[in-house]
Amino acid sequence: LCQYGNTLYYETGDYDGALKALGQALAIAQREGDAALKMRALVAAGHAEAAHLHFQECLGYDLRAIELASSVDEPFEETHAHQEVAAVLHRMGDLGGARQHAAVMLKVAERMRHRTRLWQALQANTVVSSLEADWATARSLSDRALAVSPRNSNLLGYRALIEYVVGDFDQGSVYLERLLETMRCATPGPTFEYAYPAIVVPLIAHLSGIDNRL
Repeated sequence: LCQYGNTLYYETGDYDGALKALGQALAIAQREGDAALKMRALVAAGHAEAAHLHFQECLGYDLRAIELASSVDEPFEETHAHQEVAAVLHRMGDLGGARQHAAVMLKVAERMRHRTRLWQALQANTVVSSLEADWATARSLSDRALAVSPRNSNLLGYRALIEYVVGDFDQGSVYLERLLETMRCATPGPTFEYAYPAIVVPLIAHLSGIDNRL
């Protein structure tokens, strides 16, 4: 049911169907006393709510999942829950809360030694630091993330924006070119490699007044 709920949401956008399936999974988890299943279903439901901008509902699900982390060894779900909570809190203006959850996510990801979760945790902390205008920390975290995943469009695009925001256009151009080169090496389509340049290039044009890449 968890997998079915995720598939309904990700593949068809069926929000109601996804939450119904995940609600059934939660009921089974509660009946059977299966904390791992409960945690997985809560995190999946939280993600669906966040994507629909239902931030309070998302926090309700993910914070319940985080409470289970002390009793069940599910680091993948734990990091996902902290990542979602950090993202929602910074969108709601609570940078202090976002920083706390991003920091815990990074600790768990470092313990996991899972490349994807590690760069995502580093990126979550990079975002919080940049929102706090702590550019030295943001750059340091970004460097660590890019060392883990050097051709990652998410990381390259965000780093380019950081450099343009602080006024280092030359360095920003280096990361922008790396982002575009990653796009050129990818198969054209609705992918991250093509989506991030479409987002980043206009923002950089706005920041710099240089529109030759539009």
